[in-house]
Amino acid sequence: MNELPRWQYAAYLVLYLVVMADDLVISYATMTSLQIARLSGRYTRASNLIGGALLLRPDLLMFARALA
Repeated sequence: MNELPRWQYAAYLVLYLVVMADDLVISYATMTSLQIARLSGRYTRASNLIGGALLLRPDLLMFARALA
């Protein structure tokens, strides 16, 4: 939209991917630690369901739209 040079567009894309990879690592570490702490049962299933739903429908995180 902003007609950036190709190198700037690529740099922003790489930065975005690095930030998202960090979130994935944190999520994986959290789920692993929950399994180690024996909280696997219902809680893990529910959080996996919610996480999967948010992968398919990220617009569900938009609280302002739901309140309007």
